[in-house]
Amino acid sequence: MTPALRVEDLALRYPRAAEPCLRGIAFAVRPGERVLVTGPSGAGKSSLALCWNGIVPQSIPARLSGRVELAGRAVAETRVAGHARDIAYVFQDADTQLCALSVEDEIAFALENRGLLPREIDRRIEDALARPPASGLGRRERTLTLSGGWRQRLALASALRSEEHTSELQSL
Repeated sequence: MTPALRVEDLALRYPRAAEPCLRGIAFAVRPGERVLVTGPSGAGKSSLALCWNGIVPQSIPARLSGRVELAGRAVAETRVAGHARDIAYVFQDADTQLCALSVEDEIAFALENRGLLPREIDRRIEDALARPPASGLGRRERTLTLSGGWRQRLALASALRSEEHTSELQSL
């Protein structure tokens, strides 16, 4: 079975950094498997996760060596947008991620970009608002009035609904 995510001998060094922030990282995640990456602040968790969909080095410059494969495809050979069906990234600071003015528009944003039909988008919005992490939010609530915690929950809910398994989607 092809791993959902495979990382082989990954090393990462940002410009002007004296030393790599990641070195010799290797692991595989099988489809359906859940993995927790943990460590102290500054250990490289976010840098590692940004490599999984190509944000590093495609959008954030860095020197990368080793190999990262997502659903059997080399991440380096595919644009970041090309990975959207297989992986989502939730930034630590939700304010850098949210782009819509209402809760429903935020959840719908990635779904619209994936080209889903309006009825499927509406179903996923309803589903997102009916269970954690977004249960308790209203469709028309303004994102700018949400607390920091609710903004984080909304960003996570948007990513989860975007990655929801459908017949044409293989998700992690």
